[in-house]
Amino acid sequence: MWPSNRDRREEGLDWAPAALVAVLILLIQWIFRPVPVGLFQDTGHYLSGAKALASGKGYALADWLGQPRIGVYPPGWPAILSVIWRLDPDFPGNLIHHQGLMAVLFGGTAGAAFLVMRRLGVPRVAAFAAAAIWGTALRTHEMAVWLMSDPAFSLLVYGFLLCWLSSKDRSASRWWWMAGVFVTVGMTIRSAGLGLAMGLGLAGVLAAWRCRGEPRKALGILVAVTVLPLSWLVGWKLWSRGTYGLEDAVRNFHPEGRFLEWYLEQRWLDFMNLAVGRMWGEMFCAVFGRISAVADRYGAIPFLGVRSVVILLNALATAWIVRGFWRLRTRDWAGPVFLVAGTYAFFVAASPIGEAFLYRYLMPVWPLFGVAAWEGRPRVRHLRPIGLGLFALALAANLAWLPRAQRHWQSFFAMDELETATRWIRENTPPGTPIAVDYALPFVHIAAAMDRPLVVDYHHPRWTVSYVGFRQQGYPQAAYSISSDQGYQPSPAEPPAGSTEVFRSVGGHFVVHRLDQARDAVLLEGIRQAERKRDGGN
Repeated sequence: MWPSNRDRREEGLDWAPAALVAVLILLIQWIFRPVPVGLFQDTGHYLSGAKALASGKGYALADWLGQPRIGVYPPGWPAILSVIWRLDPDFPGNLIHHQGLMAVLFGGTAGAAFLVMRRLGVPRVAAFAAAAIWGTALRTHEMAVWLMSDPAFSLLVYGFLLCWLSSKDRSASRWWWMAGVFVTVGMTIRSAGLGLAMGLGLAGVLAAWRCRGEPRKALGILVAVTVLPLSWLVGWKLWSRGTYGLEDAVRNFHPEGRFLEWYLEQRWLDFMNLAVGRMWGEMFCAVFGRISAVADRYGAIPFLGVRSVVILLNALATAWIVRGFWRLRTRDWAGPVFLVAGTYAFFVAASPIGEAFLYRYLMPVWPLFGVAAWEGRPRVRHLRPIGLGLFALALAANLAWLPRAQRHWQSFFAMDELETATRWIRENTPPGTPIAVDYALPFVHIAAAMDRPLVVDYHHPRWTVSYVGFRQQGYPQAAYSISSDQGYQPSPAEPPAGSTEVFRSVGGHFVVHRLDQARDAVLLEGIRQAERKRDGGN
């Protein structure tokens, strides 16, 4: 059934609330924007890659000695950020523009999610509340802190879905070609776009089978959903083969030598997070996911009581969502949407990612959870005022949490101590002195502050194997190292034996060591030998 004139009038009335929720989320993201931003290792790659693209150096780590190419993250998001670097190359002054871009993207994503839910049958008030709660959630806000690509990728997904749902002829061949272009662009922004490509491929195979009496049309569908995505995927893998970080990144997401044990543990934690309400809480209202921990401070009985209520409510919500998906299966849009979205969700759930990131990777499909929750809701009296009350409570809790989050980021990253440490290096080393850094440090900020070339250090405090140690053996020895326990680092990395501590910030979060050149040369030779052994050389 295609949209009727009445449906189209209804769609026209949706643009005002969509614009309202978009502006609301944009303003909230802007008002509560964190001062320290771009301090995570993913973000460091995005920013450094964007800086390199803007300066004509290709897709590389602009601030690292040797400027190695980036082989871990696809270049689409850095290419978008590079526009800001071209307009304003002053870093970190241009972070204000990055924050503005994130606010616009989050506002647009919330507005588009509202429209998706409306097209799929959710009433305006419920769709507005769901989009507003998602847009103010702590975990959503964190994506802006890290300058992540998730909102840009999600906005692309929602935009295509809206165009397809609004079409008079959703089965037209042109949509398969547009879908092929869409998933290809998505794969350039996020590597998880491969999951969408897989879903689209399955949908295309089924569509081609139904068109088997029309060979030309069937072949066109198969070409549309395979050639473009596969061309990009193969080209990207060939380009990135042997570049910095690709091999080491894959093996360092999990402890060396026990992948299966680690993987099963992470999936079990995903299940537990779903069971106790944390995943829905992280996606929409972090306070809900943390209320049991707060109750734990007052003893076992309050903890067990609150936790039981949280588990029960979450189980009910999960049951409503499952029931809703079952009831939605007969809708005219359900087949292709559920196949592509379901394949993507399975791809994410089966991927070797840490349990803490599931809420993030499901961002492109979360409006479908909202649609299913509405469709599967119980038909009981007074549910509407109760539901609106819960929505209002969740929104208030999210907004109350954001100022606290701002203060958290300020202390978490110890930016004032970073300034003193980099100033010491700038004042006590000659220009061009190679400085060793830990991989997870905010290396773009460090490079901008001290104006020295960076060498990713050989000792790594977070993983069991150095992330890029093998990639750095051809470069000059570093004279100093800077390490830290800022952010997610448990403690400053231990430098090689024989190093001398020459500076420690007042709070102890940043430490500078002078490296022992003789001992470091031995370490470098060990790295070279390990590299030759791994490559099968002598």
